[in-house]
Amino acid sequence: QNAKNMTDEIGALGALKRSESPIRKQELQAFYAKWNKEPLVMNKWLMIQAQSPVKTALEDVKALVNDPVFDKNNPNKISSLFTVFAKFNAIRFNDISGAGYRFIADQVIDIDSRNPQTASRVASSFNMWKTLDTKRQELVKTELQRILAKPGLSSNVFEIVSKSLAN
Repeated sequence: QNAKNMTDEIGALGALKRSESPIRKQELQAFYAKWNKEPLVMNKWLMIQAQSPVKTALEDVKALVNDPVFDKNNPNKISSLFTVFAKFNAIRFNDISGAGYRFIADQVIDIDSRNPQTASRVASSFNMWKTLDTKRQELVKTELQRILAKPGLSSNVFEIVSKSLAN
């Protein structure tokens, strides 16, 4: 609230991203109200939420897909939300339920028909799967195989996913 510029506000939101307190949501909403007309600033807002290890992080990311600032055709928005979630939110992406893996695999499949290059970058988030424990490896492998089974899969995504499975 006392920040004098956007950089300070982003810094404060970054500090709050780990908090389960209602203050986190309030500050995210206040930032949104102030900056929602600035697409590049909103990329940072999406990234902060994608990185948040709070218990509701996956549900929050899913809800952001329907927010007006998110554009499923914009590679920067896709990266800010999906790639950041998968690569920088290890706690929630790697949840033992496999829900994070399934969600990101769903996004790869969806994005592939519109933008294969962006879809392949999101798919590369799974490249670390063989460093995980056996249970998580099985969950990721299932999702990678599901992506490969998509009819009409682009060569971009096919290359990333098939190499990941082979390595």
